Amino acid sequence: MTDLQQFTTKFFDTLGAAIVEVDYALIQVLVPDEYTDIFRKTELKLCFDYEVYLENQEYELVTFGSFILDKILDLSFKLSNTCIRYAIAENLTVHDAEMKILNFLNLDRANIKIVQETKLINYLTKYSFKVSYVSDNTVEEFENIVVDMNSNSISQDFCNNLDSIFYETRPLYDFPLNCNIDFLQGFKAALKELDIIKTSKLDKLSNNLALSKETERINLYYASLKEEAEKRMSRKNLSEEKINEYKHKIEIYNLENNRQLTEIVEKYKVKSEIHLENAVIYAVPVICFTYKMVEKNTSDEEFKCFYNAALKKFNN
Repeated sequence: MTDLQQFTTKFFDTLGAAIVEVDYALIQVLVPDEYTDIFRKTELKLCFDYEVYLENQEYELVTFGSFILDKILDLSFKLSNTCIRYAIAENLTVHDAEMKILNFLNLDRANIKIVQETKLINYLTKYSFKVSYVSDNTVEEFENIVVDMNSNSISQDFCNNLDSIFYETRPLYDFPLNCNIDFLQGFKAALKELDIIKTSKLDKLSNNLALSKETERINLYYASLKEEAEKRMSRKNLSEEKINEYKHKIEIYNLENNRQLTEIVEKYKVKSEIHLENAVIYAVPVICFTYKMVEKNTSDEEFKCFYNAALKKFNN
């Protein structure tokens, strides 16, 4: 079962839906009455593998960008524990801004001129996930991922400084919003980042040494059986029937070799399960500095640089 199928199955199970696993990568879902308007059906036939889908096109393929997954992600966000925090800025004035921007941009021999300074609000959303790594034992880890809603990019800097952010639970500043409120795209960005983290952890938790030894043992065992059968088959004066018998044995050895390799890989494989614990939106005051270079032979092109007033840092 893929991570996406596990996520979808757990989602519908949380809604109270009846779920039937029909075959590999195929499930049927009886949607509760209160959610039929969202999914436009009372019964869903879902597939999680493209090759299986080609043979079962009465099913809907669940993948990123599909109608079903978009609805699931959207509803997951609405039903999860969410709140908004209004970050406090000690100071909304940046002294010697031009010099600080030059230092931030690492421009020693340049001059800039600030042409506009605008105070704005930017949203950064922290997604908290619980990830379970399942093998012989289960290891649970918690991952925080922060998405800058202005660019739908990961903000590791803000995530690393979450403990230093002071906030209120009511709006503090009457500044214009500096981002699109597309939480679905933000959640997708967080999931992609989580997948990178998860893959790295899976590699570390996998017992590759034991798997390698077991694989080598199985391959050597069946190689010796095939070698013996080939020696016997190469004897003189064997009947056609006996030769075919040895050929059949070699085919059986190959099949058994592959079957045992598949089983041993599955035994040592570490599986993962993810659960969204909560999402917290931080409304952060930022100062947008619009500037241009004032050196000779430079164009009038304008650039922007943002000062995060909660972190007291610049960022592009």
